[in-house]
Amino acid sequence: MFEYVIIGLLIVVIICLVYWICIRKSDEHLRADYEAALDKSAGVLDAGARVALNALAGIRNPTPADRFVRGRTIYHNVAGGDLNTFTREDRRRLAEEINVAMGAALRETEERGGERGVHRLTTHMITNMDMIRMGILVAGEIADDAMLRQIAHDLGNNLNTHGTAARRANTEERVATAVAETNTRAEAVDRAFNDATVYTDDRQNVHDSAVNADLRAIIDRIECAIVPEEAFAEAKTYLETRYPGDATKRANAKMGLDKAAQRNNVSALGMTEDRIFALTWERSKHPLNEDRADDMREALINSLADGVENGHQVCVNGRTSRMLASMTTLDYDDVVANGVLTLEAYRNAIFQESRGIVDAAIDRAKASTDADRRAVGDAYESGEVITGAAADAFMAELRTEIDNAATKYADKMSADELNRVREECHVYASI
Repeated sequence: MFEYVIIGLLIVVIICLVYWICIRKSDEHLRADYEAALDKSAGVLDAGARVALNALAGIRNPTPADRFVRGRTIYHNVAGGDLNTFTREDRRRLAEEINVAMGAALRETEERGGERGVHRLTTHMITNMDMIRMGILVAGEIADDAMLRQIAHDLGNNLNTHGTAARRANTEERVATAVAETNTRAEAVDRAFNDATVYTDDRQNVHDSAVNADLRAIIDRIECAIVPEEAFAEAKTYLETRYPGDATKRANAKMGLDKAAQRNNVSALGMTEDRIFALTWERSKHPLNEDRADDMREALINSLADGVENGHQVCVNGRTSRMLASMTTLDYDDVVANGVLTLEAYRNAIFQESRGIVDAAIDRAKASTDADRRAVGDAYESGEVITGAAADAFMAELRTEIDNAATKYADKMSADELNRVREECHVYASI
């Protein structure tokens, strides 16, 4: 009898080992699962988000990037980017889960500083963390919740300590790669600036601080006296009688119109969804938009239809950003027609403009009649290390020119973020 028990236990152990080795998904498979699931998610707590959270929970050795994605998914998909829609206990619990995940990601990034590659925390991720920290802080201020404010403070401390180190490591790696894989200093400068210019396909860009700043600027330009109920009645008639979309787009647009009429608050824009829709609809009636009024109405209704993904409404930030962006290229006012850009896009613009500034400064120095200044310019091609007053003056002028050019983006990002971008540009310029 005892022998059978032993045999049975051995069989159970063998089955468990087979499951562990052959059946249970590897961390890489689980990462692929959560990335695919989030790509299908409408940005809310739908099936895609639930699959992603389950996959994230199953990863045995999470990287800093995995922890970041978990925290971001809780904030955007579970909390909808607005913690104040929950009870005090639930918003505190969610905020603390976010803080734990992102705090661990930041600390581990510094601890594993030599471990580069695809799982590191990118500058985009760290910037996103800061936006989420601000969201938690704003929620705490609105609700007068000291615990939320403390959680935001704790996350901010981790960002200041470990996030700064992670940013610096990313910059140093970029410089090292640029120097190693180019032949001249001038080529290395261009390579570093180009490598810093990244385009992240991020479905949560609707929560980006620069996007919200641009959206608020658009709202300021189209603000006027309106009666939302009248705009909705007109839009309903247009949808039923003149909208050229197919049956699916009509159904999705009607779903979006009904949702907008519920007057959901958009805390990032300080306005309700129905008013944003009504302002956008009213804008098509502006005398200077007369020639494109039909195009603007169709684009707005299209934006309602596009706000339905896989049968689910995207979050309120996504819906309203689509409404306001429907006027891109159509409105008579350039501020409205130019649309919105992410913080990453503005960073990219600064990097590329700074690259042009450095290239032009090198060319001017090489053509200078002053021998010392000319030697500084030539050194970018020869690789010679030049020190002294001429080199110092060249770099000081270059930094000033970069700083002055970046000033026009002061209303697109925080002062801290703008200074960080400037300092990064200074590093690449001085390679």
